[in-house]
Amino acid sequence: MAFLNNLGKKISDAAGTATEKAKDFAETTKLNSAISSEEKQINQYFRNR
Repeated sequence: MAFLNNLGKKISDAAGTATEKAKDFAETTKLNSAISSEEKQINQYFRNR
């Protein structure tokens, strides 16, 4: 039974790590999108001057 308990803990830990990585990826994507949007606005501003 110790093997199954240990296996369950490892699976839970891996799932937790995967969840954190997914959250980090989503946040990074959101920030990159915001940066890209700001860069487009800046470029548009300089083209219209």
